[in-house]
Amino acid sequence: MLRWRVLLILLVLLLVLGQPLLTRGTWSDRVVFGQSLALAQAASVPGDLVVFGGDATLEPGSTVRGDVLVLGGSAHIAGQVGGQAPAPGGDIWLAGTAVVSGDVLAGGQVVQQPGAVARGRVVGGWPGLCPAGLPGLWFGWPWAVGLSGNLLVWMMQVLLGGLVAAAVGILAVLLLPGPVRAASQELVLHPGQSVAVGLLTWLLGLVVAV
Repeated sequence: MLRWRVLLILLVLLLVLGQPLLTRGTWSDRVVFGQSLALAQAASVPGDLVVFGGDATLEPGSTVRGDVLVLGGSAHIAGQVGGQAPAPGGDIWLAGTAVVSGDVLAGGQVVQQPGAVARGRVVGGWPGLCPAGLPGLWFGWPWAVGLSGNLLVWMMQVLLGGLVAAAVGILAVLLLPGPVRAASQELVLHPGQSVAVGLLTWLLGLVVAV
């Protein structure tokens, strides 16, 4: 039991130590966790803007030179976006002063007022955002690793995905010790066949989910 406590402590430390790194990001990115962000008029973000667990609002005259990625919220854009504007878990409102150079992709609806400019695709109810695919957008595993094309978001997905995978493993060991012990013994005795069956099961589950 002691080793599981140690493992849980290590996971908590990983989350605590990893969050400042993710929040800082690169020198040009801006990342916000657990709250909404309103980018004031004439304010500028040299890189990407990532809002995790809140809404993002770009007031008229504000500028984001990179992407605006909102995970777990909606985006209200009245300024300029130099890249894409995906909000897989919410809606996107484009005011008449909005200019988005890339694609506008929302899991919900996209409301585009007259005068708003979107030079890329404008897609509401993003086809790739089926319920089975949503966990990949949050945790980066197993469906959507690198989906955003942003190194910072990928790091966040890897961290959260690792925590979720470890938590599931701990629960399986605590709740189903017998089957887990049998599976581990089978893996030791027949590693090749066990890995092959596991991969086939994973592919089958992925096909069914899609």
